[in-house]
Amino acid sequence: FQLHKGEIIGIAGLLGSGRTELARALFGDTAITGGHILKDGREIRLHHPADAIAAGIAYIPDDRKALGLFVEKTVSENIAAAKLQKGFYKETDNNKASELYKEQLAIKTPSVRQVIRKLSGGNQQKVVVAKWLGTEPDVLIINEPTHGVDVGAKADIYSILKKLTKKGKSILMISSELPELLLLADRIAVMNTGNLQSILNKDEATEENITELTSA
Repeated sequence: FQLHKGEIIGIAGLLGSGRTELARALFGDTAITGGHILKDGREIRLHHPADAIAAGIAYIPDDRKALGLFVEKTVSENIAAAKLQKGFYKETDNNKASELYKEQLAIKTPSVRQVIRKLSGGNQQKVVVAKWLGTEPDVLIINEPTHGVDVGAKADIYSILKKLTKKGKSILMISSELPELLLLADRIAVMNTGNLQSILNKDEATEENITELTSA
């Protein structure tokens, strides 16, 4: 499938359908068994997440506490973490960037020096988004973006994703919440037992036909 500039493609499927495996493969975190990945018309080979980061691809995993955050570190230190993988970091610049992301993403924290574990789930998720935006990606892969967050934080995250597409970012979004996919995605790719069953345009996607395809 193709992911266009400024587009959100939603990935639907049941647990075990291969959604997370697809995301990890596109981030160089697991081996690709077939096919090719092209970016800007050129094939890229991803043997490690560092290759994906260098190519402008970021991945926000579904378990933010286990995989996306250092809960005993500060907001600022977490935002810097992905930059370190890309090979650049300056504390003064990172503090400025963290303050900017705090404002832009409406991260509710008294200070960017606050320890992550003291933030709500929704604000922790916003920090994960800020962390990967700091690598200046063209493509953002996000797995269960609003899992475990309250209604207010969901609305904030939806707004953030929409603003990113207006800036030309391309988003691949995995979600188990069909209303979320139907609201945000321009197209929805449906996976079943490791295979891509269908790609539905926004005007033809419904909860009924997605459910039918995921369980076929």
